[in-house]
Amino acid sequence: MSRKLKTLATAFYGLAVVANGSLSLLSKEGGKAGLWFGLVMGALALGAALLLWIGFRIAGTAIAWVVVAFVGGWFVYSTFIKRGFVYGELRVYSIIALTLLEALLLCWPTKHKSTTPGES
Repeated sequence: MSRKLKTLATAFYGLAVVANGSLSLLSKEGGKAGLWFGLVMGALALGAALLLWIGFRIAGTAIAWVVVAFVGGWFVYSTFIKRGFVYGELRVYSIIALTLLEALLLCWPTKHKSTTPGES
C-alpha cells in the first residue's frame, strides 16, 4: 500500500467520524456529547492524515492509533457491553466496521520508494 492511500484512508475515516458525530446530534441518544466526541476525534484523525501527508509517519500513525482506540473502544463498549447488540444503530455498526478497516490499513506495510538509481 502506498503512503498516499494510507493518508487518504485516514482522512476519509476522520470525515466519517465527524459525520457520525453530526448524525448523533440528530438521533435521540447521544446528542451534544456525541457531536463533540465526533468533532474532536474526527479532527484528530484529520490531523493524523495531515501529518502522514507531510511526512511525519510515526507521529501521524500514533495519533491515528489513538483515534482508532478511542472511537472503536467507545462504540464497541456501548454497543456490545452496555446496551447489547440488538439495540445498536446502523450508524454505530458502520463506524465500528470503518474503525476495523482503518486499523487494518494502519497495520498494512507501506511501500517505500527505491533510492538506488536504475531500479524501478
